[in-house]
Amino acid sequence: FNLFAAMVVSIGWLTLPLACHGIFFRLPGRAAPECLTLPDLKRGFGVAGTYEADGEKEGVLVRLLDPNSKVLWTGKETTGKIRAVAELEGRHQLCFDTLVDTEQTVSFNFRIDATGKTEYTDPFVTEDHTKRIEELTQMIEQKSLDVLEQQQYAITRETVHRNTTEATNNRMLWWAVAEVVVLMGLSAVQVTYLKSFFEVKVVV
Repeated sequence: FNLFAAMVVSIGWLTLPLACHGIFFRLPGRAAPECLTLPDLKRGFGVAGTYEADGEKEGVLVRLLDPNSKVLWTGKETTGKIRAVAELEGRHQLCFDTLVDTEQTVSFNFRIDATGKTEYTDPFVTEDHTKRIEELTQMIEQKSLDVLEQQQYAITRETVHRNTTEATNNRMLWWAVAEVVVLMGLSAVQVTYLKSFFEVKVVV
């Protein structure tokens, strides 16, 4: 590692000893492997992360070594995931070895499970996670459809009630007009009848 990368790693360990660490560095072509010494791990602790090599030509061999230089995990893809569980207590190394003759930029991040668990919990998304998310998505979709149906029902009921009220008001209005016309007619008939009743007829 160059000096800058080493300073970044050191500062990261001092400030966030149990958090995720993200690092990038340049890996020259046909150079010696670049190895990062991880913090002390206890047996059963886990290391997880991702890496990616980017360059004109891409090719990298990634290995996780235990204190006895035993390979716990290896990856040959230009982009991959790191997953391993410490079998021995001590300092482990994460080594990057170039497989091409041109310079590459390697970026990676890793996380150490230092909670004292004897088994490492895989932090990556699994099929169970995606199924659970799919179930939650379907449940949210169903709830949204239920709410939409309730809104549509409320809108329809409000429209029906409004139309019924308007029709009732119209009928009452025409009924009132009809009553006025009938009353006026009856009044005219009564006036005519009374006038003819009191009229003095002259018999010639």
